[in-house]
Amino acid sequence: MNRIQELLKLKRSEIEAQKSAISKITIPSDERFIYWDRSKFRIIAELKRASLSAGNIRSDLQPVALARSYEAAGASAISVLTEQNFFHGSLQDLIDVRTAVSLPILQKDFILDPSQIVQAKIAGANFVLLIARFLTKKELTELLGFTEKIGLNAIVEITNRDDLLKLEHPVRYIGVNSRDLETLEVDTNKFETLRPFLPDAFLIAESGIRNLETLQKVIGLGYNGALIGEHLLRSTDPAAELSSFVAASSGQHPKVKICGITSERDAMIAIHSGAAGLGFIFAESPRRVSAQSLKSFRDRIPESVLCVGVFRGQTNQEIMDTTKEFRLDVAQIYDDARPRVRTWQAKVVNTISDFKLDNHFAPILWDLKAEESVLPELWKEAGKRNVFALAGGLHPENVAAAVALCKPDWVDVARGVEHSPGTKDETKVRAFMRHFL
Repeated sequence: MNRIQELLKLKRSEIEAQKSAISKITIPSDERFIYWDRSKFRIIAELKRASLSAGNIRSDLQPVALARSYEAAGASAISVLTEQNFFHGSLQDLIDVRTAVSLPILQKDFILDPSQIVQAKIAGANFVLLIARFLTKKELTELLGFTEKIGLNAIVEITNRDDLLKLEHPVRYIGVNSRDLETLEVDTNKFETLRPFLPDAFLIAESGIRNLETLQKVIGLGYNGALIGEHLLRSTDPAAELSSFVAASSGQHPKVKICGITSERDAMIAIHSGAAGLGFIFAESPRRVSAQSLKSFRDRIPESVLCVGVFRGQTNQEIMDTTKEFRLDVAQIYDDARPRVRTWQAKVVNTISDFKLDNHFAPILWDLKAEESVLPELWKEAGKRNVFALAGGLHPENVAAAVALCKPDWVDVARGVEHSPGTKDETKVRAFMRHFL
């Protein structure tokens, strides 16, 4: 019997000993549902004294003091380990932390029965963790239903593709644990290898976030949050270390729009590589998307991904009709059209003198049309103003320099990640996105 099996055996014994008493308790009726905006990366900071893999980590842990310091350092939520035999935690830790902070709290334990979820709510939790590896499909479905019924949020933790097969219905939060629950070894490459198979949900990277490089990697892959525990707890000043992670995840990197998408294949390559937006060209172009093609896969694009239509030469009504038909979030306009939809105004720049502003208040995308040797000069000029979006001539080898000089909110790439007009090169897309890790 390995340590995980021993833990689960003890947990089942605890559940049986407590179920009768818990069944007589009135469950608090308040709803604690949380709908995190995916535009902000969330860090869940963890409190624990020990773990299965590492043994003692911080035996002198003072949960209340550390939770308060995590809140001050910018954590989005606090995770409290309540397993007592191997992690040396307790529900009392959660109760104490609940009285000390206003942040959402995740109860981290090995949940096998609805009675444990009742205990979590009574203690003050907002979230519970449901580890798919230790539950059957039927058990997971029932526990998810019960969690929803009593007004709590569930994070479903998965460790491999088999775990995903246990998801019978869409879920709001998915945690990807890079630790193998049998060997207890960590492999952060799992964040990338599992990413293409993850459903549309708020994605949280768990285990192995030990440096800013790994943090930026998961951000670039399109994860929406990270749960960080052991690394913080082994730091001399956990709150200061957390503060550096919060600063690094605060949106200092621009978002990426992959433009000229003409097929579902290319859309999924862009999304799974971490692109925040897709561009569909409706103007005359070798990258123009056909209505039939876009209709065939539009429903499979997650709502969190910005869908931008690119227009030149269409009337206001045509733009509005197309925007409605394909549920576009933004119309990117290359001429004087003024449709009554959300717009980005694209301005073509051939020379420095083209950097001119007019009275149009839409965000501006500067589309640079110049030789490669001239681009650095234009980037420097663009950097003298607040750049909303930058496009034109970008590719994996020069985008880092462009971003350093311009500091745009968005970068837009099409030709630079293709192997032919209108067909994306997955290797180039991933190389481009790597600069935003």
